[in-house]
Amino acid sequence: ITSCPSKRHSAKDRRVALLWSQMSALSSGEAGDHSNETGPMPLPLPPQFLTPAEHRGETVILASYPRSGNSLLRGLLEKCTGVVTGSDTLPQRTLSQALQRAGARGEGVIDGRAWVVKSHYPERRGHARLPCDRAILLVRNVWDVVDSYFNMTLTNSHDTTMSSADYERFAELFRDLAAAEARVWRDFNRWWLRAPVPLLVVRYEDLIEHRDRTLRRVAWFLRKERPLEGTPWADRVDAAAAGDGAAAGFYAPRRGG
Repeated sequence: ITSCPSKRHSAKDRRVALLWSQMSALSSGEAGDHSNETGPMPLPLPPQFLTPAEHRGETVILASYPRSGNSLLRGLLEKCTGVVTGSDTLPQRTLSQALQRAGARGEGVIDGRAWVVKSHYPERRGHARLPCDRAILLVRNVWDVVDSYFNMTLTNSHDTTMSSADYERFAELFRDLAAAEARVWRDFNRWWLRAPVPLLVVRYEDLIEHRDRTLRRVAWFLRKERPLEGTPWADRVDAAAAGDGAAAGFYAPRRGG
């Protein structure tokens, strides 16, 4: 995955052309070779970075539009795999630093120390190019995404909820943002659905309401569609799914999500 123009500073035709260019790069060999997969999985807890000997030989992108539950799924995956998840976000950014304080140790890590790497590409640039061998696309209801994104934008935090008075004060701004972001949300998810890499689509709502079943699907995908039964993965997934919902991710979600 490489950088793309910001959604707010590019003409539509230029954006589309560049996105398709990036898709072509993914399918033309920039993705890593995952023939070198070695070592047992999952690794012991607490989650650690992979050593060179444990490197999986591939990078799995955890793609989502902002405020779709990426931090929640990252936290759950770390409990399932024993491996710290990475992120293509600059670790010096304010919100990235907040995640680090909450326990997200892999902010800014996109090399072989991480197996699964968070990205909001192509909605926004990552700090560097990274390979994409396979991808998990986390999708959330667009109206919930926009509301949560609005709260994050105005509070500059992951877990602060605006008051009713703030909603009234910024009602026009919210309407404008909702109209714009809904279109970008559509284009973002459409881009990943067309990307030429193996892809698993996960609904945020299923992760909340049917956590064990959904995590089993994700683990099945990470295991390259091999069954979990009779492996340490099954017990690890069950334990992660049975944990405290509020503590499953890196931080307790704000009221309203």
